[in-house]
Amino acid sequence: MTEILEMMPAIQPSDGHNMTSKYRRLESTTAFGRRYAQLFGITTSFKIIYLSPEDSQKKDIRVQGFKQEELTQIFPQRYPEAAQNRPPIKIKYRGDVAILTIRTFSSGAYQSAKISFLYFMKKTFREISEKNIQHLVIDLRDNGGGEDLFGRILFSYLIDKPYLYYNFLEVKSDTFSFLSNTDAPDIEKMLQKNTHKNERGTYDILVHANLGEQKPMKPTFLGRVYVLINGGSFSGSGETTSLMHYHKRAVFIGEECGAGYYGNTSGLMPTLTLPYTQLRMRIPMVRYHMAVSGYDYPDRGIIPDYPFTRTIEDYLGDRDTEMDFVLDLIEKQR
Repeated sequence: MTEILEMMPAIQPSDGHNMTSKYRRLESTTAFGRRYAQLFGITTSFKIIYLSPEDSQKKDIRVQGFKQEELTQIFPQRYPEAAQNRPPIKIKYRGDVAILTIRTFSSGAYQSAKISFLYFMKKTFREISEKNIQHLVIDLRDNGGGEDLFGRILFSYLIDKPYLYYNFLEVKSDTFSFLSNTDAPDIEKMLQKNTHKNERGTYDILVHANLGEQKPMKPTFLGRVYVLINGGSFSGSGETTSLMHYHKRAVFIGEECGAGYYGNTSGLMPTLTLPYTQLRMRIPMVRYHMAVSGYDYPDRGIIPDYPFTRTIEDYLGDRDTEMDFVLDLIEKQR
């Protein structure tokens, strides 16, 4: 298994030279199987050698291989609790500590749960103010992003002055010949309408809610902020944490953030089908440049102030030792 995992990062994408996001993505029920097939071919059965938990003796078993659609059906039957849809966001209080868990910024998840992200945040920060909360823990572990706007809303409650969220969004050109072979050929018309050539020789995107000066939201929380991050904190959650880090508004605990500190290339991502081989690939077209500077690791994510990762024993025992560490840290800093 060690040899297999050493080979997989080479074909697993990430922001820059980040490694934590590669391994976190391999934990999904789809990514590991897909990467294994790409490296070693499609296999109908597997011989697995393992150490028995009963007597620590080496044993082996042969198991049948499944297609992805079969695994998708089996998973909720075998692991019903893990397959349940948890709420995308929740808040709870422990004395003067508020714990805000945001599992995703995906608008679809909030629509399914019938939750308005904007209303939830207004209500939550009003409660935090009324309860005179002094410590706020924001859990962004495995938050893979979603709506850019949600990240900006979150940060706007943590700062009391106007700020920039993005420096700029840019594309290489407003004309791309490959778009005729994608599932979104009309992107070119949109680019020609909503971009302008800049002095860098690229094209600035002119329309985005997070561009330009942003205003803080009230009531602003100016107490101590602790953010839990890991390799699954990606895209939109990585953007908002970059702003928190740059403006010194949070202490970070966990793993290196899975998102690049200075931004990424994503946004418009049409799927290109190569005409001869019929190979398909997604082409990210928009460079997101965060309004941050001075970070020592330009091709990495946020390095946590307190590195901490749960062990396999913690997972098997259903213990959230990362959260326990944060709560203990708050007590020590009182």
